[in-house]
Amino acid sequence: MYIKYIFLFSLFIGFILADVPAPSNPVSDDKAESIKEDDSNKKTTAKPTTSTTKPMSTSTAPPTPTSTITPPTSSSVAPTSTVPSTTVSTPAPQPTPSPTSPSTTPAPVPPEFWTVTNSTNNITCIVARMNIELEMHHENKSLTLKGNPKTLKASGKCGKDLQTLEIFLPQNGSDSASVLFYFIESEKTYFISTLSIMIPLNSSDTVSEIKNVTLYETGKNTSYSCPSYMLNLEPGNKTTVKLSMGNIQVEAFRFTNTTKFSQAVQCPNSEVPDIVPLIVGLALAGLVIVVVIGYFIGRRRSQARGYLSM
Repeated sequence: MYIKYIFLFSLFIGFILADVPAPSNPVSDDKAESIKEDDSNKKTTAKPTTSTTKPMSTSTAPPTPTSTITPPTSSSVAPTSTVPSTTVSTPAPQPTPSPTSPSTTPAPVPPEFWTVTNSTNNITCIVARMNIELEMHHENKSLTLKGNPKTLKASGKCGKDLQTLEIFLPQNGSDSASVLFYFIESEKTYFISTLSIMIPLNSSDTVSEIKNVTLYETGKNTSYSCPSYMLNLEPGNKTTVKLSMGNIQVEAFRFTNTTKFSQAVQCPNSEVPDIVPLIVGLALAGLVIVVVIGYFIGRRRSQARGYLSM
């Protein structure tokens, strides 16, 4: 029952409220008037808004000062670039070591061979290389002189049939000793025919010896090579001289302006193949001995077995 009354009462109130819409319309009209006023004032308000945007742009402007901070950094880099310029000036004194480069200019090392050149036609007639040593015993005095092409000087002459090479070995307190080689040419070969040795002892005494020899004979346009050579001399007066040479290679009667050796011919003493037959012979002799010993041992054993069978 009460529910019906409540429902009817609510419908009644609803019809009453439906007949009174006026209060809502004035409010909307006021709003419309305010909107019109706002539209009329938009023009004036729009300017402040733009002015407000300008401050916003000015608010963004502060980052631009940050860009102004970077130039100081670039200016700070400039002084650092000036510092290397001072360091570059310091290497400039380093050309002073260039005077040390002249120390390399003495690099022209003496050649490892001696040459004798004809000054008229500029042809090198003799090329020689060797280690040389002189040992002398004179009464109570002994002397040893030695050297090689890098430390010793030499001279010579280019003749048509006779050519010479003289090697000087300096010694303390007196003139240099010397060894003189005489080269003679035959029809197809050339060789050393004479050795002359001179050793000054003092201003008034000199040991000298001339020896006729036949050394290093070889064909023309070839050089002669030998590992060693030794010659003993007895000039007299209780004096002995020993000439020792090693790593020898000589060539004479040349007709070129080069200093290179021609094809080398080895001396017989340096030919290694001579050792091979000796080794083979010894091996065969040892084999024969082993066979003979084995034969006698086998025969004795066979004889011993024969006695046991009986």
